[in-house]
Amino acid sequence: MKNYKNNNQKGFALYLIVIMMSVLLAAVLGLSNIIVGGVNLAIIVRDSGNAFYAADSGVEKALYLIANNPDYCENFSGQIGDSEYNGSYDVKITCETEKTTIISTGSYGDARKRIEVYFPVND
Repeated sequence: MKNYKNNNQKGFALYLIVIMMSVLLAAVLGLSNIIVGGVNLAIIVRDSGNAFYAADSGVEKALYLIANNPDYCENFSGQIGDSEYNGSYDVKITCETEKTTIISTGSYGDARKRIEVYFPVND
């Protein structure tokens, strides 16, 4: 006499393993997507901070030039660091009768930051 009870379950283990592997693969791909996104965000934050420091360097240089020559009112730009650090700044100085304005734009990678400084002119 033949036993027909287990014939309906042939191949069930294979289907179960394929489903479990699909779920595991989806979880790993989702996790790797989150990790890559976090790394990209960290790079953006780093570049943004470096661009801010470049802009700040431009403001500091402008203040130094104005402190040594109160009539100084020329735009300039510059690089910071070595060839590996590609930070730069572009400074625009506007001299008016009552105030001086310094606008420094720092760049690093794809990030740009701008700092504006206003101060009264002493007679």
